[in-house]
Amino acid sequence: MKTHHLLIPKNIILPISILGFIFTVIGTLLKLSHWSFGIFTPNLVLSISMVFLLFAIFVVLLDIIKNPIKNKFLWIIPLLFVGNIVAMIYLMNREAHLTQITQLKFFEISLWGNPKFRRTIFCVFW
Repeated sequence: MKTHHLLIPKNIILPISILGFIFTVIGTLLKLSHWSFGIFTPNLVLSISMVFLLFAIFVVLLDIIKNPIKNKFLWIIPLLFVGNIVAMIYLMNREAHLTQITQLKFFEISLWGNPKFRRTIFCVFW
């Protein structure tokens, strides 16, 4: 099966995702302690972090939908609830998930050509 490239290269979108996570933590700490430094307010930091996070989640969601990945549903649901952490994990392990599905398909196709294997599968499932 054909795999598609990321909308934005991994070496750009992964740092954006990490920066979004860092800005979220810093903005939350600034908000809780009621600190602001001139125009560097907690609301500004959290707004910037939300832009970074939504951008990274959108790119990863498109990649999950377009590529043949096993258990897409198990990647999409956590991405919607715990978005940035799942996006970072997916981006770090993307190549492993893509090669895993192609290796599985190759194994399935190579075994399916063997008539003895087809009879075995037929007997097991019926």
